[in-house]
Amino acid sequence: MEYVNPPGGTKTWIENNHSAKIRSFITEEEQYTQKEKMQNSRLEAVLSYYKVMTSNIYAEDLRENFPKTTELTMPVFFGASQDFVCRAYMNKATVERMCKHATIHVYNTGHWVQFQAKDELNQNLFAWIQAAQGNTK
Repeated sequence: MEYVNPPGGTKTWIENNHSAKIRSFITEEEQYTQKEKMQNSRLEAVLSYYKVMTSNIYAEDLRENFPKTTELTMPVFFGASQDFVCRAYMNKATVERMCKHATIHVYNTGHWVQFQAKDELNQNLFAWIQAAQGNTK
C-alpha cells in the first residue's frame, strides 16, 4: 500500500517500473480479456472515474445539477470490500441514509469482490434479486 495511498505514490510506482503480481483468482481467460480491452480502449474510459474524483469537475457538477432525489425507494444492493483504498465505511452510511430498501454486504476481500468472493457474492445477489421480485421461498 506504500505506492497507492500517499500522494505521488502511483507516480513513483510507474517511474520505478514496478509491476503487480497477478493474483490467483484472476484466470488466464480474464487476464487476456482485460489486456485486450485495455489495449483497444486506450484506458480513457477506465480512468474517467479517477479523473472526475481528483478534479473539481464533480463539485462543479453537483452545484449545477444537485440531485432532486435524496432517497431511493427501489431495492438497492450495495456490496463492499475491506479494500485499503475504497473503504466500505466511506459509502455504507450514505447508502443506509439514502436507500430506503438497501441490502448491504461487506465482504472480507480486497478491491475485487467479484473475483475474490464470487460464490458468496453470487449467492447474495441471487437472494437479493429473488427478494426484490417477491419470489422468496
